[in-house]
Amino acid sequence: MTLHEKTNYTNIDEHGNLCPVVLNKDTGEIKIKKPPFLAFTKSNFPAITKLSRDNPMASAVYLFLIENMDKTNALIASYESMQEHFGKSRKTMYNSIKFLKNNGYLDIVKSGNMNVYCVNAQVVWNQSQEKIQYAKFNATVYVSKKEQAKYDLTKKIK
Repeated sequence: MTLHEKTNYTNIDEHGNLCPVVLNKDTGEIKIKKPPFLAFTKSNFPAITKLSRDNPMASAVYLFLIENMDKTNALIASYESMQEHFGKSRKTMYNSIKFLKNNGYLDIVKSGNMNVYCVNAQVVWNQSQEKIQYAKFNATVYVSKKEQAKYDLTKKIK
């Protein structure tokens, strides 16, 4: 098997977790990293349980944001992409996000005309505790298939 440095390799550990594999391009050495993780603050877990019971749609949106956020707890996603993902109306998405914001589950930072959804790092975090103060700086952008269809991504440079 030929290994290519730009390919993302993974391995399954003894617990069934998907673990990233890093290839050292100079030595060819392969290092299996620990699987990605999320750390929930136990003291806030009753609030997450209450959220799922009281507002299932907001809970689903919250879990979507957590699943897709980057290592700084942030995600840029349009209403259109979330509508497509959930099969719900814009108003439903708006009400769910408003509920999450009003109840402290997330903050929303404006970047031009886009919303950056920042999951409250006091509730859930996916890095070591000493990096928690960087929770609002980078973001992963979630774009739906429909939004991508607006652009010809196969166009060649002239």
